[in-house]
This record gives sequence, structure tokens and C-alpha cells, in this order.
Amino acid sequence: MRTFPFLMRWNGHPRLWPGTGFLGFASVVFLVTGGMVWGLHHVVFRSSLRERAEFDLRQLDGDLDEYFHRTGHAPAKEKGLAALLEEMPDGTHLRQSLPTDPWGRAYEYEATPASGVILRSRGADTANRADDIIHTCASLVER
Repeated sequence: MRTFPFLMRWNGHPRLWPGTGFLGFASVVFLVTGGMVWGLHHVVFRSSLRERAEFDLRQLDGDLDEYFHRTGHAPAKEKGLAALLEEMPDGTHLRQSLPTDPWGRAYEYEATPASGVILRSRGADTANRADDIIHTCASLVER
């Protein structure tokens, strides 16, 4: 019978170390199961953070659309999302506060004549552009 390097033979039965019996087996099962649960949790947790950021960006898109309908223009690039906190011509406010992304940073606002308004979260790390979450506000393309 072929044995693995980490298994020892004790009375003809493979054991992790002599005298462990069921306790050794249970320890291995616990470690393997714990690793699988941690890995699954990590994948689910990361995707839920991304979903929350996408949800926030869609909400901000709706608020920007409402801002456009009330004022006739998108917020200036200098004001960005802070324009949503200002008083509207009818005396109301669209937002009382601005959300932050799941990593604790402010969402970015970029207004360009060609592509309209782009909202962005830099993702878990700010250096890697591949994990950025980008939402284009198609209704705010300059007409």
C-alpha cells in the first residue's frame, strides 16, 4: 500500500501521527472544511461588495437624471456629485448625504461631452484599473 509522506503507519493503519486515531482524522477534516468555507465566503463577500457598489452607482444615476430634469443640465465637473446635496430651484434637496463605496472611498464623477457622465468606484485597490466599477449615465450625454 502506498502512503503519503505526511502519513505514518501505526499497527498497519495510516495515521497522521501515532496514537491520534479519530482525533487526527477529525482535525484534518476540520481544517479542509474550514478552508473550503473560508474560500467560498471570500468569493461571495467580494461579489456582494461589487453588487453594492453597482447598486449605489445606479441610485446616483437616477439622482443625476432627476437633477438634469430639474435644472436642465448635468452638474459641472468641478462640483461633481456634491451638486446633488445643494438646494434645487424648487427648494428641495435630492440627497442629504453621498454614499461611499464599499471600501470607504468616495465615488468619482467625470463629465465629458462625448460620453456624458461616468461614475466610478476604484474597487478594492486603487492602483489596478481592472477591478474598477464603472457606470455610464447614458441619459446625460450632451444633446
